[in-house]
Amino acid sequence: MQLTALRTTQQSGYQTAAVELASELANSIRMQPAATQVATENLYLKIDYSSHRDGEPIKPAKLCYGVTADCTHEELARFDIYEIEKRLKIVLPQGRIRVCKDAFPWDPSAHAYKWECSKAGTAATPIVIKLGWKPRNPEDGDIGPNSVPRPNVVLMVMSASA
Repeated sequence: MQLTALRTTQQSGYQTAAVELASELANSIRMQPAATQVATENLYLKIDYSSHRDGEPIKPAKLCYGVTADCTHEELARFDIYEIEKRLKIVLPQGRIRVCKDAFPWDPSAHAYKWECSKAGTAATPIVIKLGWKPRNPEDGDIGPNSVPRPNVVLMVMSASA
């Protein structure tokens, strides 16, 4: 019974950390819409990082620490992405984060969220942040030693047309 209580507490901590990471990233995306666009592609929509699969996050060319950092919108977006990936690696075991346009993040047949994103989105397709991690509890599903289960947290950022 004590082991179950400890595992539940640990999973609650992971859930809280994931919600905080997703909320911070969502705020970054909302606060600087110009930073999301480089030419015609959205930098944040390129995020698909797995700490187990990808190893250390790739450090951006410029680190934008403090208000005195002279960073462009693109440099700041790349720095935000690096910081989120770095923190994900620290706080979630075998964590994964994906940002994409997805009108249907829920898989009704599996009764769970899915990593795959809508292939063809419209301007109204929402941007979502998906986070997952490997549970420490073996009863949480047989996912294998090198895989990450379905997303545990899915947060809609905004409609892409907003």
